[in-house]
Amino acid sequence: MVMVDMSDHPDVAELVRVHQYLGPGDCHSQWAQGRDGLLLRLRFERPIELTIAPTFALPEKAGLVDQVLSARAIYLQHGVAGDRMSTTMHHPRLLIELPPTGFEEQWEGIFFTALVKVFRDGGLKRSEAKAAARDMIVRWRELGSIRMR
Repeated sequence: MVMVDMSDHPDVAELVRVHQYLGPGDCHSQWAQGRDGLLLRLRFERPIELTIAPTFALPEKAGLVDQVLSARAIYLQHGVAGDRMSTTMHHPRLLIELPPTGFEEQWEGIFFTALVKVFRDGGLKRSEAKAAARDMIVRWRELGSIRMR
């Protein structure tokens, strides 16, 4: 779930609203690295033509990006600072499927590097940070693979 403040972007809010009534549309996706983190470029063709590019700050949102890549999908919904999924379940949302793009292989290195930085900033030596990052990735993905019945 990615919450975006759509207050100043009525075109994005309209896209989410329209999808509630018209069903599936066409969306092309592409990941890219930017100055502020990773960008997910989403180009919608139907029912509304629109391009958006939410940014995921690294390393803060690395876990979210990893889960999005694993799920191959993301929900887009309106939200403002302080909103939580548990308090906005009534908001309309748009499910966007994200087929493999080849970025997944690059992500492995990006994710590892982001986690090493977190652990180094936390005071670990380089070798310790690398070991902790490898362990964290394994444990994170084990947790992410749990499915509710």
